[in-house]
Amino acid sequence: MIDIKECECQLLGAWLLGYHKDHIKDFSYFSVYCDVFKAIRGSEKIDMVTVANKANCSIVEIANITSQYMPSLYESAYKFIRQYQIRNMLEALKNSPDDIVTQIDRINKEIEKLSNTEIKQPAELSKLYWSEIENRLMADESIKYGIPRLDYITGGIRGEELTVIAARPSIGKTAFALQIAFKAALKGKNVLFFPLEMSATQLVERLVCKDTDIVHEHLKAPGKMSKDEYDKLETWLSAFKRIERNLKVIENVGYLSDIEKYIEYYKSDFIVIDQLTQLKEYKHFNSIRERFSHMTSTCKTLTMKHKKPIILLAQINRDSQGRVPTLADLKESGSIEEDADNVIMLHQNGEMDHDFKVPMQILVRKQRNGQKDVVIDAIYQSDKFSLREEM
Repeated sequence: MIDIKECECQLLGAWLLGYHKDHIKDFSYFSVYCDVFKAIRGSEKIDMVTVANKANCSIVEIANITSQYMPSLYESAYKFIRQYQIRNMLEALKNSPDDIVTQIDRINKEIEKLSNTEIKQPAELSKLYWSEIENRLMADESIKYGIPRLDYITGGIRGEELTVIAARPSIGKTAFALQIAFKAALKGKNVLFFPLEMSATQLVERLVCKDTDIVHEHLKAPGKMSKDEYDKLETWLSAFKRIERNLKVIENVGYLSDIEKYIEYYKSDFIVIDQLTQLKEYKHFNSIRERFSHMTSTCKTLTMKHKKPIILLAQINRDSQGRVPTLADLKESGSIEEDADNVIMLHQNGEMDHDFKVPMQILVRKQRNGQKDVVIDAIYQSDKFSLREEM
């Protein structure tokens, strides 16, 4: 029979030896070695002397724990303790049913984490990485930003990554995201676009402006359109129908759990959510920070669970007006910095000229697997809702 003490010993021994330390955060308590666990969880640097001092025990006791670690037993010990703690949560639910919704939500999350847990050995990791290299060789089939230098630096938009595109209001982040989504759909990718601030017709109008020379004001007041403009609009809309299977704009869906249902149903290749401040969930949050933290961490979980990239649009604080924005200028930036794989900011660094060209900078502020704080000069063609690299 598996013993909780032996299982805790396996996990603690692994962590003390430097293995699987990313699993420490999965636990909030240990039943037997509670003081040793607290000492490990509360230490930036994990070594036997530090842990022994914090746990108020001898180094011999700590050394004894590490000596019992066996790599072949780690995975079963990990799962046993997680299951043991879930059973304890269910028992607690029976005894205190007052906040049943919150308790059930916690239990569901623990079960989901456990079912998604996979411990990979070096042989499997080598195979997975080789597969990733082969995928990168097929660069022409990957999803691109459409900005040459940005694609070079990032390798394009990759599965299992959460990318946040942030800017101040009316700077062009929706236009940029729509531009990316449209190009991906044209290349045969299945794209879901969730506009939480605009209607689908407004998005289509932006695409018409981008791809034709029809004056935007004429689209707003069709009576001003010439016959030539009508013909161009009809031709464009006919062509647009050809990608109806690839680009799906889903309106009036603001709850993140509902968005996941659409992701599962359509088996999409790429998801755009516009934007973070408008996202909701079927639960109460004590603060905006808590709500944002839940949304960004859940978005990151969705990328990992479905192995699909998500672009999430976000706002930059208005008090950063007049200077180049940094990560600290993101609204409730802590959760975004922690959960996003990439953070790309758009910054207007000059006035619009008579040709409606606005000088811009694309700032790669975070890239988990590459360069950061890269600045790319760009032009936003405001009458065409189009962003391009300045050559």
